[in-house]
Amino acid sequence: MLLTFNKLSKHLEKQGFKVYIHVKKDVVLHASVLISSNLNAVTNNVVYIGTASSFPRTIVNSQDGCYILIADSDTPSKNNQPYSQCNYVLLPADTDLMQLYNVIQEFFINGSIMSSFSATLLSSIINGKCLQDIINTAYEFLENPITLVDNYWKLLAYTKNITLDDKYWLELSNKGYYSSETVLLITKRKLLQKLINTDQPIIHTSGDTENYRKMTGKIMISQRIFGYISVWEYNRLFTEQDKHLLQLTCGAIGEVMQKNDYYRYSKGEAYEYLLKDLLDIKIEHVELINDRINSIKWNFGDTPHVLVLDNSFPHTSTSFTYNVRIHLERLIPLSKSVFYQDHLIFFFDKSANTNVQQERIEQIKKLLHKNRLKAGVSSKISNILDLSLYYTQAITALDLGKRLNLEEDLYFYDNLLIYHLLSNCNTLEPFCHQGILALEDYDKHKDTRYFETLLEYLKNDKSVSKTAAALHIHPNTMSYRLKKITKIANIDLDNLEQCAHILFSFKMLDLLKTHRD
Repeated sequence: MLLTFNKLSKHLEKQGFKVYIHVKKDVVLHASVLISSNLNAVTNNVVYIGTASSFPRTIVNSQDGCYILIADSDTPSKNNQPYSQCNYVLLPADTDLMQLYNVIQEFFINGSIMSSFSATLLSSIINGKCLQDIINTAYEFLENPITLVDNYWKLLAYTKNITLDDKYWLELSNKGYYSSETVLLITKRKLLQKLINTDQPIIHTSGDTENYRKMTGKIMISQRIFGYISVWEYNRLFTEQDKHLLQLTCGAIGEVMQKNDYYRYSKGEAYEYLLKDLLDIKIEHVELINDRINSIKWNFGDTPHVLVLDNSFPHTSTSFTYNVRIHLERLIPLSKSVFYQDHLIFFFDKSANTNVQQERIEQIKKLLHKNRLKAGVSSKISNILDLSLYYTQAITALDLGKRLNLEEDLYFYDNLLIYHLLSNCNTLEPFCHQGILALEDYDKHKDTRYFETLLEYLKNDKSVSKTAAALHIHPNTMSYRLKKITKIANIDLDNLEQCAHILFSFKMLDLLKTHRD
C-alpha cells in the first residue's frame, strides 16, 4: 500500500485538524522528519514537520518537497515563492506540534502494517494457501478471533483454540453453521442489506444476548456475494485500521475461492453447498440433512441419479461448460448441478415413468452428442447420505465407457457393473472360457465371424431370428453357424451356467483389450 502526501493530508482532516492543503504533485512518502535548526537540505519522498518560522525558506527548492507547517509566521500561498512549487499543508498557529507529529507517525506505522499484511496475503495466494491459512494470518494482524462463512452461513474457517463465551460463536464453532433461528435474527436486523449497500465492513451485534461486537465484511466473486468474514471484538477494541485490514482479508479470500472451480463456476445457490457437503461426507446425520433439505425446499424426485460430465475435452472452456450446465438443467425438471473435483455433476430425477424416463435420456444424449461430450450415470440413489458413493459410480461408468470405446455418449453404471467388478481383479485371462478363446483363434485363421455371432446370440436372448436380423443374415445361416460354434468351442448353449461363464468371458476380453491397447 503506497503512502502519499495527498493521503496524509486527508488523514489529518479526518483526525480533526483544520488544514489548508496545497498539492502541486502527489508524491509517495517513505518517512517523516521534524524540522530542526540545522536543517540545510531536503530529501525527496520525505515529509517535513514543524513551524513555519523554524523552516529555512532558502531550501524549499524541490518540486517533490513536502511540508506540514504550523502557521506561526507568514502564511505561504500559491503565489508565494518559494512555496508555490512544492506540496504543503498549513495548520493554525495553536496546533500542538507533538500531537501533530504523533498522528503523522501513527499514519506511517499503520501504513507499514498494511503493506506488511498485503505482502503476506499476496504470498499466501501465490503459494496456494488454503482459506484456514489466510484466516490464521489475518488473526495475527487483527488480533481478534475471526469466522469465515459462506453465503448460507456454513462455517468454512475460523480462529481455533479460542472459546468465546458467546451464544453465536459457540453455535457456529460447534455445529458448523448458524441455525435457522439465528439466520432469521440476522435477517430481521437487516445485516445483509447493510452489507449489500456498502463496500466497507460494518460493526454490529446480532442480538441482545451477544457478548461481543462484530466487524463483518463481504466476499465478492464476479460481483456476487459468496461469503462473509466476521472479526469478534474479544482481545482488544476495534480500530479504524481494522476495517482496512478486514477489507484486504475479504479480497484475499475472494481470490483464493475464485481459483477453486467450485466457487468459480458456482451460482451461489444453497443446494450447491449442500451437495458439496454430501460429496465431502461432511453430513453424517439424517436429521441434519433433512433439516437442510427442508430449509431450501428441495424436491429431488422419486428416482434420483448422479450424472458426471467428462472434463477431458479441450473445448470445455468456462463459458462452454456454463452453457452446457444451463441447458441440462433446463432439459430435466428438478435437476441440480455443482462443480466438484474438476467435474460438473448433475443430480437429476430419471423419472419412474418409463416413457418420460426414455424421453429425458434421449434429450441428454442429444445434448452430449451435439457438444461432443461424454457422461457417466450412477445407479438410483437409495440414500442421499451416500451421495459420494453414487458420484464414484458415475465416475467409474464414465471411465469404463471410454476405456471400452463404447459407441454411445452416455454410460450407465448399471450396464457396466460387471466390468467394474472384473476390473478389480489382478488377472482375468485364466478365468475366460476356453471355448471363447478357441472361437477367437478360429476366426483369426479362417476369417470367420463366429465370435461376434455368439455374442449377438446371447445378447438377443438366444433367439435365432433376432440374431439373424441383427447380423443381416438368413436364419438358416444363423442355425448353421450355431452348430459350428458349439463344435469348435465345445459348449452346450442350453446350459445356463456355461452361458453365464461365456458372457463373463466376453466382458473379460473387452477389458483385456483395453489393457493391450
